[in-house]
Amino acid sequence: MNHARKISLPSSLEAPTVMGTQLNPALLNLLQCPLTHSPVSVAEPSVVETINARIKQGGVVSQNGEPVEFPFDAALRNENNTWLIPVRGGIITLVADQLVSTRYLSE
Repeated sequence: MNHARKISLPSSLEAPTVMGTQLNPALLNLLQCPLTHSPVSVAEPSVVETINARIKQGGVVSQNGEPVEFPFDAALRNENNTWLIPVRGGIITLVADQLVSTRYLSE
């Protein structure tokens, strides 16, 4: 039994993109931060560039304390802008242990 239903949106809504791929706004509205359970949005490319530069320098650790070794292709951010959710290879990593604090953007 298939309970899936199609959600139609007005064509006037511009879908956000991650790595050049449009995200369905309805899907983005369903996603939430695995730590704060708040809504998420697509992080600006400048945020991704900044976190990737910090990752390259070293010293960036994920929420579980493990060093972050691989750059993000894109990122989502939680509503209060405290956590970055990595996107690599088009896969959104909604695992709390893999989130990166936004404090690395200003250090």
